[in-house]
Amino acid sequence: MAGIAATIGAVVLALTLAKWRTTTLPSWALTVSAAGLVMVAANSWFAGTGIRAIADHTSNEQFKDLIFEAPWLIAMSVPNMVLCLVGFIALAVAGWRQRSLPQSSSVLLVLAGLVSVFPAYPPGLLLASA
Repeated sequence: MAGIAATIGAVVLALTLAKWRTTTLPSWALTVSAAGLVMVAANSWFAGTGIRAIADHTSNEQFKDLIFEAPWLIAMSVPNMVLCLVGFIALAVAGWRQRSLPQSSSVLLVLAGLVSVFPAYPPGLLLASA
């Protein structure tokens, strides 16, 4: 259930960023950040539904091999990591320089970008939504 709630939250944030054109923030940074949040939504949806489906149809040993020892789960998160890192930090820097974002928001966006490099999606998503 938490994966589905995170998916909905990430989609709402992505749509909000994609439509946020009233500021002086660069549109490419908004688009890259929105794309990163779409990837976060895809990863959280998989965490909420796909992993459960795999667990239902595999033995304990197969599940361990597929989920904990396979590099494909980390590889699936690489686009998310890169897009969120670049997008969030670009928004923070542009917002700080142009004074179109509060300094606290800029700091949280930089932290969200840095934390998004780690494979688990919740920390970066929580910081970006703050």
